[in-house]
Amino acid sequence: MNTQYFKYVIEIERTRSITQAADKLFIAQPNLSKAIREMEYSLGFQIFTRTSKGVIPTPKGKLFIEHARKIIRQLEEIEKLNTQDADAVLTLELDIPRADYISNGVISFASSLDAKDGLDISIRECSAVQTVRDVAEGLVSLGIIRYRTDFEIHFRDYLWDNGLQNELLWEFECVALMSKDNPNANLETLSMKKLRDGVEIVCDDESVPYTASDRPINSAESMRRRIAACDRADQLELLAKVPGAYILTSPVTEDTLARHDLVQRKLYGDVPKMRDLIVSRKNKHYTDTEKQLINAVFESKNRVAFSTYS
Repeated sequence: MNTQYFKYVIEIERTRSITQAADKLFIAQPNLSKAIREMEYSLGFQIFTRTSKGVIPTPKGKLFIEHARKIIRQLEEIEKLNTQDADAVLTLELDIPRADYISNGVISFASSLDAKDGLDISIRECSAVQTVRDVAEGLVSLGIIRYRTDFEIHFRDYLWDNGLQNELLWEFECVALMSKDNPNANLETLSMKKLRDGVEIVCDDESVPYTASDRPINSAESMRRRIAACDRADQLELLAKVPGAYILTSPVTEDTLARHDLVQRKLYGDVPKMRDLIVSRKNKHYTDTEKQLINAVFESKNRVAFSTYS
């Protein structure tokens, strides 16, 4: 079997979309679909099935992809034998937003590294605008940005003008993160209108490019009750101590909820939609280290994206 096909199924499983996988692999979507059909015919079982949540692997398909991933990793290790430098230092600079699933992906990546190797890794949480500037100026090799879909045109133009390319990581509706003791935690359903009666914990360093003085995202909604705190430890403390406090964010892991006595609630009404993008300089090709990191973040995203919560 052509080992290139292994890369096909790995990319489809990672993106949960044949169309996105085809774009990433630089092949036509019909050709990718045909290759998958041929592979399934050869194997004698279906690898993927389509659902309302995207293209997901069947039970046998999941096992096949696990084996495919191991084979690809082994082939990459073989290829490295010719170019390995015993004195080489693994380097990586990365800007990320304040997001639980992204942090968990980065932690998973870091824990997989060999501590005996030379390491020079720098990871910083910062705003989308700052991340774009850092990547454009070469201060970091890679960045992940988050913005509300309302401001799509502003950020797309900003990326273009700064000479950056991007890859969609996730588009999602915000959930409300709050303490188990929050009065809204046990409501049967929670609307945005009801949620606004509480106190929102925000980070006030986020802004929108190409608006009046790159205005802060939250300035148009200054009438809402809010507390600005960018440090995540401070945010968690505020959630625990301030009655009715909440954070609008991406879904978080069960481990995070349990560790901090939190709940996350699905929202109804005019729920903010967000988009997370991986950004880099145009024509950049990811290094093996960057690919490993990106895969870890996608895998972390998939673990929370298909979880259920009320």
